[in-house]
Amino acid sequence: MRPSQMSRRGFLGAAGSLGLLALVPAGRLNALLEAVAAPGQPGRFLTAHELDTLRALTARLVPGPPDDPDPGALEAHAAEAIDLLLGAFEVNPPMIHAGGPFSNRAGSAHDDFADFVALDAHAELGWRIRLEGSKGMPALAGKRASRDEFWMRRRGLTGR
Repeated sequence: MRPSQMSRRGFLGAAGSLGLLALVPAGRLNALLEAVAAPGQPGRFLTAHELDTLRALTARLVPGPPDDPDPGALEAHAAEAIDLLLGAFEVNPPMIHAGGPFSNRAGSAHDDFADFVALDAHAELGWRIRLEGSKGMPALAGKRASRDEFWMRRRGLTGR
């Protein structure tokens, strides 16, 4: 492999790290991940068996010791991070968007990104559809409705 090429492991690690950094401040993320890090313990969204299966799957995709000297998905708590995103609506406000505009990295007295902000109705609906699918949404069940058709049904503007 040429030095300028990125390996699959490097790409997945970088993408996962950036995704996690965008969601939760490091201190809070570590506390949340450690709460469900023990095997056989349920997560916020997944059952204990589902979370253990996801751990095995992520460990197979990005192996760590002893197969690889670098830390892998188990050490990075990838399965727990996926569980946190799937269970984002289990807490209020949902763990989707952190506040801002300033963090305490440059000496600010308060870390605005440590607090999550409430979603407006449209953002919440969009994230619920992404995370939960069409559960409880007759307009989306069975077929893919167009955006205009969905909102017209949602507002009661069609006879269907």
